[in-house]
Amino acid sequence: MQAIAPILSLDIEDQIKRYFRENDPQAISLVFEHYGLAMLNAIKVIIKDGSVAEDVLQEVLVKVWKNAASYDASKGSLFTWLIRISKNAAIDKTRSREFIQSRKSNHIENFVFNDEAIHQKNKLEQENSVWESVNLLPESQRCLIEMAYFKGYTQKEISKELDIPLGTVKTRIRTALKLLRQYF
Repeated sequence: MQAIAPILSLDIEDQIKRYFRENDPQAISLVFEHYGLAMLNAIKVIIKDGSVAEDVLQEVLVKVWKNAASYDASKGSLFTWLIRISKNAAIDKTRSREFIQSRKSNHIENFVFNDEAIHQKNKLEQENSVWESVNLLPESQRCLIEMAYFKGYTQKEISKELDIPLGTVKTRIRTALKLLRQYF
């Protein structure tokens, strides 16, 4: 009679899924060890403040642990699920009263992209065809798309922040989206 050897070469995603099913806390340790940096980077695209981004990551890890049973492999990979939760949590944070108050205390120049920040962002997302297409937009449209879709601003917040009429913001975003649709 042959003994069945334990499977030692499980891929990390399968291990994490198994730990989730077993409610084993090692799951979160593995998530943090193998996906934490990618999750933090996804959060930092939206929240530039490193300490706030780390706080959001901690909240995301708790949320992942509490909602592990809701993960459905048929809808996408574990990595995709983790990144989506991270981005949503970052956007939720930017809309929180606490974050809005802290942002109001800062000067507007802290939120305007400078050349170095654009260069870093381009470097990080160079292979992302959506980002490359956004960069082809005129500056007046690109700035609005970045604020609305990458930083989580509402159109009304953009209008107030840049001191542009709300109708102008809506028109520029709509025009930019029409241009982006032509690329895809």
